[in-house]
Amino acid sequence: MELVLQKTFKESYVKTLRDRILADISTDDYKKDSFPYDETKVRNLVGVYKPVGLLEKMDAQDELTSAKALYEAYEDLPLSIASNENFWVYLTHVDLFSYVKGRWLERLTRKVTNDYIYKHWFYSEKGVMNTTLMGLWWSVFCSIDKERGEANKYDLTDMLFKRKDFQVRFGSSVLFRHKEAVIGILEYLYENPEIFSESTKRRGSYITRYFNQLGAVKDLVYFKRDFFKDEMSKIRKNLLGIKSNGDSDDDYYDENA
Repeated sequence: MELVLQKTFKESYVKTLRDRILADISTDDYKKDSFPYDETKVRNLVGVYKPVGLLEKMDAQDELTSAKALYEAYEDLPLSIASNENFWVYLTHVDLFSYVKGRWLERLTRKVTNDYIYKHWFYSEKGVMNTTLMGLWWSVFCSIDKERGEANKYDLTDMLFKRKDFQVRFGSSVLFRHKEAVIGILEYLYENPEIFSESTKRRGSYITRYFNQLGAVKDLVYFKRDFFKDEMSKIRKNLLGIKSNGDSDDDYYDENA
């Protein structure tokens, strides 16, 4: 089978699409079977090839399955592209449009608003984890641990997706881009499941805040996973002392959010 270069939108066209939504122009195009876009505003990505059969592997009802499929399809994606909004906006509007539509529109019980479309089809200023496809890919990239062996490489990824609120909060921090930090913290949580036996939100917030503050006095990007596991051990007592206080641990995402 002949390889086909992956396409992406030109930056100027992403701005055009974003401006249309922000200007409160009709959202009808997002309700169609495929999104009508200007094919002259597309360019090829050098050295990146379009995966075959990815859309069929995506499941609008299962973010974890979709995240793994997306990551495996683009496992060798250069980080410069993985951080580029134009690439992900192209995927949400073209190659994986039906997945995003199925994920965010089919179960929607209220009117589709421009703000809702903007939140799920474009880059979210709230962070990578709030950006539909980008958040899925980065969640796997930062949590997959091949040192655990092929059969167990997704152990930490599986755990991360079970704790959606923590995934979004932690993933929105600068530290999340440091894979060794993510692995160290998740590995400690994986080995100490009682940490998240209750109060996922409050304990998760404490962990994120603790390392954000630590990052203000130490350059954490130079530390390996054992350092972060040791730091987690230091705050274990504090974490277990945090009670739920009636807080809900429902999934962070709401179909109508």
